[in-house]
Amino acid sequence: MFVEVVFGLPVDRSFTYRVSGLESHEPQVGKRVFAPLSYFGRAPRLLTGVIVSVKEKVEAPFKLKELFEIPDPYPLFREEELSLFRWVADYYCCSLGEAIFKFIPEAFVVKEELTVKLLKEVKPSSLPLAQAKVVEALLASDTRSRKITYLRKLVGPGVYQAVSELVRKKVVARKLVARKDSVPKEAYLTFKSSDCKGPKAKELLSFLEEKGELPLSLVKELGFSHYVVNRLLERGCAELIFREKSLKNRPQELKDLREVKLTPSQRRVLEEILSEPGLHLLTGPTGSGKMELYLTLAREFVKRGKGVLILVPELLLTPELRSRVEAYFGEDVGIYHGKLSKREKASTWLKALKGEAKLFLGTRIAAMLPIKELGLIVVDEEQDSSYKEPQKPYYNAREVALKRAEALGITCLLVSATPCMETCYLAKEGLVKKHSLERRIGGLPLPKVNLVDLTKEERVGLFTKPLLEEIERVLKSGKQALIFIPRRGYYSVGFCPKCGYTLQCKYCKVNLTYHKAPQVLLCHLCGRRYRPIFRCPR
Repeated sequence: MFVEVVFGLPVDRSFTYRVSGLESHEPQVGKRVFAPLSYFGRAPRLLTGVIVSVKEKVEAPFKLKELFEIPDPYPLFREEELSLFRWVADYYCCSLGEAIFKFIPEAFVVKEELTVKLLKEVKPSSLPLAQAKVVEALLASDTRSRKITYLRKLVGPGVYQAVSELVRKKVVARKLVARKDSVPKEAYLTFKSSDCKGPKAKELLSFLEEKGELPLSLVKELGFSHYVVNRLLERGCAELIFREKSLKNRPQELKDLREVKLTPSQRRVLEEILSEPGLHLLTGPTGSGKMELYLTLAREFVKRGKGVLILVPELLLTPELRSRVEAYFGEDVGIYHGKLSKREKASTWLKALKGEAKLFLGTRIAAMLPIKELGLIVVDEEQDSSYKEPQKPYYNAREVALKRAEALGITCLLVSATPCMETCYLAKEGLVKKHSLERRIGGLPLPKVNLVDLTKEERVGLFTKPLLEEIERVLKSGKQALIFIPRRGYYSVGFCPKCGYTLQCKYCKVNLTYHKAPQVLLCHLCGRRYRPIFRCPR
């Protein structure tokens, strides 16, 4: 059997490996592997890859390398997600490996963190040279074990084949080194045999024989010491196994337990979306109840046994959204964003894969969470630029969500008071069904907005007279005024107040910013500097 493997490298191809049968688990699409690879002129290293294809036969002009290990019994994603990863790689011009490893939690990416342990002593002289060097290094160690990195420096590139051959001969065993930032696991003590002496040991064995296995933390709570546990392990009466566990979300202080009833217009839109799966756009002014509507929609899908993914631009700035979500669904909600630790990300990823939660809330990196039985994707504030990944490989989570919903034939709801131009075009062409909430809840009036033409109004320094008069009126009434000035430099735009001519960079065609301290006009795109101009050239 052979497998096609991709790595998180900017190489637009897969690599074929032979399955030797020594791996801990059967090969399957989506499973991670450890495999030796020589790349960019380097000597072979053990890298973390992902299986993208399994084949029975492969024609190759040379002998293919063997897989070193398949560490997990489960795939990190399903085949339906693989087709979407291929689309991301093709659409955003990156390799398939880069696309996959952009979304997979870093805790799953292991860099040669393996140990090799000697199981039985053999004479190195009876083994080939590379295998003999490995055995000699293990015999010289007090613990009869060495890290694979140490053995590679000692033996060279052939260490992986040598270790695999020794595993086949049952001379050594390999084990993944546990890290603090790796996938969270819990230790279980399992029953093997009752051949052990001592009252405490027999008492613990009777517990294990009755239950089959017990968490190690519970064993300690029952009053059994490390000595008793180690004694059972040494005599082979019990065995210690590790299983992935889910971590609880970090608690937040903000709670929102109010009960909200939908208005007739909200109820009408809700029924329209439920009756017609596909792509939908929900618009309406701020305060019109868009959030309550899509949370009610999410609850309806959860009742049907479907998974729900809610994407937001920035989760850390919207704790009120999480408080409303927890008010609807309880605290058993999957949270996934960039500020989580590696262990927390891996825990949420596995929670989605195993179906331990139905609703997930996250930022753009949550767009590819392998949610079981996914039925609804909500993109809140879909026009926000935070959905665009600024570092390679680039992607737009909004576009990924739309493509994912289209590929799975599920409902995707875009929510915004000011939809982006692409969404407006899709709605105009009938590719996205548009729903509008015209009024704010409680009949609250919309804020008043005045647009001021800077070329026509009289200016006093940076401000126009209407603005200064409005600030003065607010202050006299005992209220406060807040002014936003999104700029860098002393003057953000150099322009003529009479004709409106603006100073622009002749290379970039962007407005020049006046910096007072160095007395220059600066282009913030290319960095070019110009002398200040105080007379309009027109």
